[in-house]
Amino acid sequence: MRTISLLFLLLFSSLSLATGPSYVEAQLNPLALNAQGAILYKFFTTTNSSGGHYLQPVQYGVGVFQDGSFHQLKETQLNTNTLTDPEEAFYLAQNAALSTWFDARCSQDDLFTDFKTCNLAPYSVKQAMSVKAFKAKYAIDLHQAKLHSLMPAKFYAANEDSTLFVDYDFGKMLVLHFKQECSLEENQAQMMVINKPLSDHMEEEITYDCGTVSAIVYK
Repeated sequence: MRTISLLFLLLFSSLSLATGPSYVEAQLNPLALNAQGAILYKFFTTTNSSGGHYLQPVQYGVGVFQDGSFHQLKETQLNTNTLTDPEEAFYLAQNAALSTWFDARCSQDDLFTDFKTCNLAPYSVKQAMSVKAFKAKYAIDLHQAKLHSLMPAKFYAANEDSTLFVDYDFGKMLVLHFKQECSLEENQAQMMVINKPLSDHMEEEITYDCGTVSAIVYK
């Protein structure tokens, strides 16, 4: 899940002036489901508003999604203000360790409060499908449905053949992720996040060029 963002960080860590595509990561990795139907999840977020080739602050943590809202339980932040060479090396090492933790399967050490077991295997889907196939299977029109994501975002698909990914089906809700490639040649459905720092200097709202955003939708 983290391949694109970590590649950005490693590739651009030694550059400071060049610019590239802006990107956003707002990803969920579900861990467990409790008796009330709440989801315990890991999260990872970062943004690069300018496309600058330098290290960005990142956030990792654990939270609960319940009754249409995200509730943060713990968070680890890696900041990048005026990094010296030793600090940059520390940042990259810490980010690599946190990335490995984020991608790892649920363990008992990840569980909180009334989440007793890592119990998501029966709900795993891990399937790519077109917007058209998704609507036919789940009777959900993503253009009309409310999608819950860690950052405010709007669903967009160029056509009904655009691709999205279904990660989990919990019966009453689905966990999806949308992978927006930097190359416009890819026909991917997207969760478009407003690039607020850039939009504040423009006469219109600008969205990030690429990235991965997870979303939860109720059936």
